[in-house]
Amino acid sequence: HALQEKLGHSFQQLINYSKGERAVKLLLGTNKRISAISEESGFSDPKYLVKYFHDNYHCTPKQFRRMHRINTDAAQAAAQYTAFSAADYIALLSLEDNDKLPA
Repeated sequence: HALQEKLGHSFQQLINYSKGERAVKLLLGTNKRISAISEESGFSDPKYLVKYFHDNYHCTPKQFRRMHRINTDAAQAAAQYTAFSAADYIALLSLEDNDKLPA
């Protein structure tokens, strides 16, 4: 009862939150099956993991994974950049509005 008074959540709610957070990390960070994630997260049955996701995220774990997982190929393509030399940076800083960027 002290937890409920101090934190506003019961002990069981805190345990379920911890299990759910572990499940989210596994969903987004691994290719493990939902049943394996359920077991590894501490849910006694995959149906309780599904219920947790419905109650907290309004979707199934599979839908959650599909919506929030980053496509690694797209992420790598987005992370590419062009390296400039110091001289290029100086030239960029001294450009006027109508000048073009160096190739």
